[in-house]
Amino acid sequence: MLRLRSADLISSGAFRSCYRHPEDPKLCVKIARPRAAAGRAGHLDRLFRRRMAGANERECREYGRLSSAGVPLSRYFPAVHGFVETDLGRGLCLDLVEGSDGQGPLSLTDIMAGRIWPDLDAEFVLDEVRQFGRFCERYGILASCDEPSNIGFVREGAGFRLVAYDLKLRPNKELIPISTLFLAQRRRKIARRFDRLFAPLAAALRWPTAT
Repeated sequence: MLRLRSADLISSGAFRSCYRHPEDPKLCVKIARPRAAAGRAGHLDRLFRRRMAGANERECREYGRLSSAGVPLSRYFPAVHGFVETDLGRGLCLDLVEGSDGQGPLSLTDIMAGRIWPDLDAEFVLDEVRQFGRFCERYGILASCDEPSNIGFVREGAGFRLVAYDLKLRPNKELIPISTLFLAQRRRKIARRFDRLFAPLAAALRWPTAT
């Protein structure tokens, strides 16, 4: 059993907390917060009174589904290694997201708040976010990776690389779940979500939103 109570807490969000793996510095462990998903279930889950899968289960399943379909997830996402038992409960083990300098990612939330590294070019940021949005649209990735707190940049040698670190599948709240059933509709929904992300990001960087 891994002991996380004394491990380094990397980050904490609405659904999960992320700890550095106490036995392998290249890994991290995500622990779900109790009852964090209350009220977030999809329409069909509520209708049929099904228990909604937890955040870790949804991320692990989506990673497995996309990997099995041949999606090149390593371009943006950390590898998922499965579940581990810890003193804080069952956790999901993943590669730790960090740059070649050993530092964690600078999120889009930070960038939009003006906390951008001076050598990280605004045009590069916007172009990388556009490409990531197209990647998600192409492969039908409708997950929490489209939120500004879950997208960031890490240093890679003399440059930078966009990374995303939350692949948990979103609950479908549509009355008729057409974006689950039909890939074309799913892609349109993903495109709309990235459009909503891109506009305030471009405004924060004082860049035109036209593509």
